Parts: sequence; C-alpha cells; structure tokens
Amino acid sequence: MRRQKVIQQKIELVRTELNKLAQLYGLQDKRVLEKSRELDQLLNVLADARNCP
Repeated sequence: MRRQKVIQQKIELVRTELNKLAQLYGLQDKRVLEKSRELDQLLNVLADARNCP
C-alpha cells in the first residue's frame, strides 16, 4: 500500500509538470510529449502495483 502512495505522489508531480510544459510550449512540443510518456509509464506502474497481491 505504501508503494502505491509513493507512485501516486509521483504521478501528481509529473502531471503538474506536464500541464505547465503544455501551457508554455504547446501540446506538440518534444518536452511535453516526453513528459506525457513519463506519466504514462507511472500510470502503468501504478496499475501493476494495484494488480499485485
């Protein structure tokens, strides 16, 4: 359970960073796309953590 909490906190941080980058540079900017991929990876890690007993 603790691991999920840490992952959720990282997700919120990356989501905030993603939103800021998108506002500054637009949705098609390389930095925005990279941050979006980072967020996707964290969301996948969280999903895996929730599925493991």
